[in-house]
Amino acid sequence: MARPGGKPALRQHRAMSGILVNRSSSPALPMFVPDGKELPMRTLRAILHPTRIASAHCDIPCGIYDPEQARIEAESCYKIIGMYQASDDANLKARIIHVKEERAELVKHHLDVLWHDYFKPEHLQQYPDLHETFWKATKQASTVRHSLDLDAARELLSMIDTIDEMWKATGGLEKTRVNGRPC
Repeated sequence: MARPGGKPALRQHRAMSGILVNRSSSPALPMFVPDGKELPMRTLRAILHPTRIASAHCDIPCGIYDPEQARIEAESCYKIIGMYQASDDANLKARIIHVKEERAELVKHHLDVLWHDYFKPEHLQQYPDLHETFWKATKQASTVRHSLDLDAARELLSMIDTIDEMWKATGGLEKTRVNGRPC
């Protein structure tokens, strides 16, 4: 597609205002209006483009870390596998598999956040097997994601319980929860 004047068109999309806007990240590139005139303006995307990107398990690094999040998702996997085995409905089984895979992926996510954001080098002195424990647990979550084995799901729950004990012993409950865990 060519612009007026025979120049090749840049990748464009229609903005909500009806003006065609460049998708380029360059702030100096022009905007186009439907009649073909160029306006030398910065795009809103370029103006609001962040100069630094931060990442956390939520939008704000709040310091709340708890293996209970991973355990809830793992329990869901365990229950879902039981539902799958008890059902004869092919449509329900397809939905169950989809949800189980999502939940197992969330287990991995919650474990990774806890592993990488909460646990520090000083915790390795107390638990030299910390990295191996997390690595095996996330691998087990992958196994649960790809199978319908209740024993695999039960093993994942056991691994999360071990991580929970490490978290509590390193002061996780007092350091990261406002009033401890709800009863």
